[in-house]
Amino acid sequence: MCRIDAGFGKYDLDEKAAPSERFIQALDEYEIAGQLRSLLTNHFATTWQYVFSSANRLEEALDLARSQATTEDQAAAVISSGPLAGRLREQLCALIHKYVTGRTLETLEFAKDVAQTFFPHSPYKLFKKLKPCSQYGWFITALYGNEYFLHSAVFDDPALIAEGERERVQVLWSCLPAWSHDEQQIPTELGSIFSPDTKALLSVASTQRHAGPPTPAAHQWLQRVRFLEAWVKSDAAAGRLHNPDKGVFHNLDTELESLRSDLKALRSGDSDVKALCESATNWLNNLERQLKETLAIHMDLTNADEEQLADWAKQLDNCVSGRITQLPSGEEDVAEQQHLRRLLSMLSSDKAEAWAKQSASHVIATLQSGQNSSLKSSRKWWASDYSARWKAKLEAEIHALGVKDALAVLSCWLWLPNEAAYRWWNSLLEKLIHDSEFPLALTPQWTVAAIDRLDDEVVLPYIDKSLGLLRGRLSNAAEPDLNNQLVALLSRLSHLDPRKALRHRLMLMRSSYVPFADKSLSRFSSLYSDKAVSWYSPLSEQARNLCAKKLNGTPYVDRQECEAAEQAIYQSFALDLIDFCLSRLRLRKGEKKPEDERYADGQVTEQSAIWRQGYLKALLEIGLDPNGKAHKTVFFTRQFDPDESVRDVAKEAYRAVRRETKSKKSVQDFKRGLIAAEWWLLMSQRRALDLPIDPEGALKTRRNMMRNP
Repeated sequence: MCRIDAGFGKYDLDEKAAPSERFIQALDEYEIAGQLRSLLTNHFATTWQYVFSSANRLEEALDLARSQATTEDQAAAVISSGPLAGRLREQLCALIHKYVTGRTLETLEFAKDVAQTFFPHSPYKLFKKLKPCSQYGWFITALYGNEYFLHSAVFDDPALIAEGERERVQVLWSCLPAWSHDEQQIPTELGSIFSPDTKALLSVASTQRHAGPPTPAAHQWLQRVRFLEAWVKSDAAAGRLHNPDKGVFHNLDTELESLRSDLKALRSGDSDVKALCESATNWLNNLERQLKETLAIHMDLTNADEEQLADWAKQLDNCVSGRITQLPSGEEDVAEQQHLRRLLSMLSSDKAEAWAKQSASHVIATLQSGQNSSLKSSRKWWASDYSARWKAKLEAEIHALGVKDALAVLSCWLWLPNEAAYRWWNSLLEKLIHDSEFPLALTPQWTVAAIDRLDDEVVLPYIDKSLGLLRGRLSNAAEPDLNNQLVALLSRLSHLDPRKALRHRLMLMRSSYVPFADKSLSRFSSLYSDKAVSWYSPLSEQARNLCAKKLNGTPYVDRQECEAAEQAIYQSFALDLIDFCLSRLRLRKGEKKPEDERYADGQVTEQSAIWRQGYLKALLEIGLDPNGKAHKTVFFTRQFDPDESVRDVAKEAYRAVRRETKSKKSVQDFKRGLIAAEWWLLMSQRRALDLPIDPEGALKTRRNMMRNP
């Protein structure tokens, strides 16, 4: 049979007489141990009767604590018990209203120790358990101190994060006015970052303009800035914030817009007020830029994909550009370099590398899209101390492309800061043509890009090669850029080597599947017809341009000397045309005429009988016989060409060449000869393409052109 006092074995039946001993007795009976026991003993061992008012109220608080599973919950239960909860609310209110002179805040001091001992990383968890009537900001200030607002625990609090992002932002936003207890008046709108009184902002601007300690209002603003920076930094580093339009920035934008509107309304005052408002507006703008820089500098990129990295790099670019937008054009470059160096010094080495890489990738993507004008953000890298590493990343990006894409990128124009940068960019283009994987078909595209960027001696062989390649692709209507390439190549070759340019134009004329003239042999004009070939220039125009170029670059003593030079130029051009025509009439290299027989069409360089007639007619019209080469070749053609019509035309040409060879020709004679020669070539082209010709119209065209050579 059990004893009737068995249930009281570990308890004293009588209360201890001494208050401190009675307090320890209660702690023992309710099994309060560890740090909580120490805190309760330190704070209330001698004052518990005053704080709890009776032993029963003390035991109720301890009983509530004993029912909790964790020490944290036990501590929170003690504070939230009836006696302490009421006193804590009262003392928090006294602290907020600064009615604390001469008062003992024993409950508040106990709450501070509990907060800092059991809830150092989750103040919101304690706040939720206690449910005080004060704002969360005041609660933190009272229990953790003013500087704790800048501690990462405020922003990384798991209990607060669990509330969801929207609620979390609102709770943190409500903390911002918590420093108002430093002011003489309490803000009436605790839910807003800024007091409706714009004078507080103007006091900040005034402090910036005049030396001296900040006013209480200005100090409060500067504290808010520190809080916002800590908030953005913490959220960025934890991966909670990536976008400068979300989170804290969403609320901030609304408040800043309202303040800017107030400042704008005040600018209508006198000049001093206007200057102060402008200063305040600039301060707000700098605050916004400063917070966006903080976001970009501290953003967590651990799991960022390429799109997120690109957005992040763009934010950094905007941080730099935002600092120089209002500067005079002459100061932009220096300021841009300063801000680039400043940001790079604050970034980790990995982030600095990532920014440079993303900038290089942006350049490549922009050039590929053809939007060269949007590359302004990359110019800061070219002249920076980081330029060598940035250029290495750009080269790596280009190297990773296929040859075709690399050529498209390197063909683009770039804004570069100095001659050295241009040489580097052009050197990449020059290296590309020597790549073992560079396809022959891309040679014309490369050459067009290189024409104005590389030395003439480097480009000239590729112009010759490119024109030969394009000649074989004239029939391909699927190459819309072919004509543009021919225009660029022939234009440059005419400047470097007019003789080669003439030969290429004549060969292109021969190879074209599109006629250059209508059935009356009138050339298509680009002004009146979409059939005009942009790269084709009439012989008379080519000769005139060549003459103008040479005459303009040479000083002459008198008019006679100038006229003699003009005649020599036209004669030289005519001889080049003759040389081309003769080359087309000769046998191909390695071919021999059968003895006492005519050669076959396949043995002659020009295998078309129609075109051979055209070249003979051109020789007839020019009427020159340089060193007897013309009449010898024409005589050979007259004797052995397999086509009877060609032999007949050769007889006419032979007589004309022999007849005209001794006559002295004027400039006008050469001009008429070139016009007439081209007329026959245009006719040959239409005949070879099996296109109709209007004899009457063609004759009229010839006569009209010959009247005004």
